[in-house]
Amino acid sequence: MNRTTLRVAPAAIFVFLMQLLYAASSSEISQSEGYGYIRVAGYLIAGLMAVLVCLKSSITLLQIIKICFIGLLMGLTALNSAGRELVLLALYWIILKDANQSQLIVSFEYAAITALFCNTILALTGVYHVFDDNNNLTIGFLNPNFLGLFVFDIVALVDLQNNKSKKLYGMAVIAAILCWKYINCRSAALAIVILVVLSLMRGILEGNKLFLLGVKYSYVILSGLSIALGKIGVSNAILMTIDKVLSGRIIAWNVYFQNKPITLLGTLFYARDFYPLDNAYLWLLFRYGVIVFVIYAVANYLVSKKAIEQKTYNMQIVILALAFYSLMEFSPMSVFNHMGLALLTAKSTNASVQRKIE
Repeated sequence: MNRTTLRVAPAAIFVFLMQLLYAASSSEISQSEGYGYIRVAGYLIAGLMAVLVCLKSSITLLQIIKICFIGLLMGLTALNSAGRELVLLALYWIILKDANQSQLIVSFEYAAITALFCNTILALTGVYHVFDDNNNLTIGFLNPNFLGLFVFDIVALVDLQNNKSKKLYGMAVIAAILCWKYINCRSAALAIVILVVLSLMRGILEGNKLFLLGVKYSYVILSGLSIALGKIGVSNAILMTIDKVLSGRIIAWNVYFQNKPITLLGTLFYARDFYPLDNAYLWLLFRYGVIVFVIYAVANYLVSKKAIEQKTYNMQIVILALAFYSLMEFSPMSVFNHMGLALLTAKSTNASVQRKIE
């Protein structure tokens, strides 16, 4: 008798749980009394999955050291330390090394959909708020930008699996309208539009040397632009117009250059207590320091190089869309949102589901 079984690797479960923990920290549940218990339970189970990734056969001294190191990284991840993003990068690269990339992408997607579904149900039943104080759609997320980010993530993850589908374009258009008109997250809407336009231009851009250079050096180009605009500020009519389109972001960037130091190891501060900093490049530079900023530059280069060498156009355009999105928000460069960074050490494969015939 033929029987089809679905095998889910511990690495995929780890990704799923970590993404749900990220969603919980971005939602109203993070303000509840029981959130601490949820967080501890989530990290313990995710840590167990990380250990199972190591224990493929017999236990060796190297595996014991690896498990201890992962345990240390899991503990640091659970803390709000200044180097948390770098710790997360190291954690993901170690645990997801040689894991099935297609299955991990599905895990990212299911986690985002699950988070969105749960928040919607809780909002509609009155547990969470549907709108914020400014009448923007939030459905339980702490602010519209977090909701917009999850909507973008779902569109990008669907694109990574099939960017030629007409259903994708329809879904993307609806998502962009939702983000622009109801969520009031124009940055997410613009990022989705960029993704769709690049997808439609596949016949022109795929394999184009200039386009590939843009993908490979997108971090360097856009971070350099951010630093230049932040230092100059709104000094003329053209920059004033650009700042208006970016909802006053250039002014905010300039405030940081005028008042916050740039250090090698970063400075612990909270934007909510000072001034909003909606730019992932400058967030890395000011919050985590020059060293982490440069490490992310190298990591982004390696991610882009991998996508180019493997000729995966869908990953290339997702990387580029995230690069532009990072100009307008601080979260898209996080390992939770930048699929390319998270999957740098994963093994590329077209097999998203492993089947066993018995």
